[in-house]
Amino acid sequence: MKLLELQPTYENLIATYKNDSIERNTALHYFVELLESLDGCTSISVNGKWGCGKTFFVKQAKMIIDSFNEHTNNLTKEEKTEILNTWRAFHITEKDRTLIPQVCVYYDAWQHDNDDDPLLSLVYEIYTNVENDYSFKKSKDCIEKCATIADLLSSKNYGAVINKLRESDDPLTKVKENRSLTESINDFISSILPEQGDRLIIFIDELDRCKPTYAVRLLERIKHYFSNKNVTFVFSVNLSELQHTVKQYYGAEFDASKYLNRFFDIPVTIPKANLKKFYDTLSIVDTRDLCNNIVNSVIKTYNFELREIAKYRQLIKLAAPLTNPNGSQKYDYSFSEGTGRWLYLNAIVPIALGLQLYNNTLYNNFLEGKDATPLIDILSTEDYKDWVCSRLLSDSEEFEDTGTGKTVVKIEDKLKEYYDALFNYDYNAYNRYQKNIGRVSVTAEAKKSIFEAISVLSRYADYSE
Repeated sequence: MKLLELQPTYENLIATYKNDSIERNTALHYFVELLESLDGCTSISVNGKWGCGKTFFVKQAKMIIDSFNEHTNNLTKEEKTEILNTWRAFHITEKDRTLIPQVCVYYDAWQHDNDDDPLLSLVYEIYTNVENDYSFKKSKDCIEKCATIADLLSSKNYGAVINKLRESDDPLTKVKENRSLTESINDFISSILPEQGDRLIIFIDELDRCKPTYAVRLLERIKHYFSNKNVTFVFSVNLSELQHTVKQYYGAEFDASKYLNRFFDIPVTIPKANLKKFYDTLSIVDTRDLCNNIVNSVIKTYNFELREIAKYRQLIKLAAPLTNPNGSQKYDYSFSEGTGRWLYLNAIVPIALGLQLYNNTLYNNFLEGKDATPLIDILSTEDYKDWVCSRLLSDSEEFEDTGTGKTVVKIEDKLKEYYDALFNYDYNAYNRYQKNIGRVSVTAEAKKSIFEAISVLSRYADYSE
């Protein structure tokens, strides 16, 4: 079974860029052009919620910039051609729009937050990234400068890194201990540039997931020791979460927003993705299929981000794939009990699975019969009034007064009645097997079937490709 979440592999980065699958290429191109325009040591924050695709966005930006640097070896010739063709198609009115050669480094802060010193960890990652991703000759000068920084920080017990750098007979023993850390870092950056590019761009990701001590220390050491005018830092972060991280370090009353403004010169908000286009890539189609429509409504109601959408769609596929790919129904819904099954499998189950991802308290309350609000919020809209909710009406009821003498009832009340029949009606006490609400029959087995479907370990599940 193939997972639906898009991982930021080169294959996915290139394919998504070529097809503009979430329609972020325009913003992506402007972002790349912004990076190229910078002069002086600059720090940018790329803000977005967890799961909105920040890592994908910055890795695509790095991929584009790398494709313009002749020294990069992390992309094949064919991959570079595909990337450049997409770039040129966007810049069709600007003949030969190119980028100046720049060196890009990606640093996952979360992977390193157990390191003793974030500054040395970052410097070492820059060194290894450049060595791996570029046709970079490991000059003795560059090694010595990196080792100088390591030795200046060796009191932080970073001997493993120093030993790694000293594995060959390089002039690492000639460390100039009297040099300041700032000067040594500037010298190190200068030893990489300008042969490989005119500017160094360092993408720092996942900082908001790090331990407070590591996150704050990394920010402050970058601020204090990186002053090279040819360096740009790009922090992809959830600023709200990073503010919480800072408050955990400095205290709840600390002004984390003002504090972070000291570090970020240019704030950038990652644009919303085209969710409909993304739905289409996951086979979520806008048809009269109830399950797919409920999925779309849940995503919009709870503002799911890209990662949540992929996980949600995965759960739907595992739990209750009730419509075959050719559109034919998997079950017979033509009779009243079948209509009841159609409604709870295609509406209740998707809503419950969405709540499971969104908020565990709401999820538990919904399934324990304590709160019908999620069902009412989604199904009481005009989208479902005639198509779905009208099935809950008896022959003597209607939602709007049409002059026929029928009793006017509220959609919310009928949905609550249906909800209670599923989760709160005691069938044993009334010695009944089913309860009828309009053309919908709810059986004593309905609640059990709902829990089976949600478990993704039932007859409804589909584990195929």
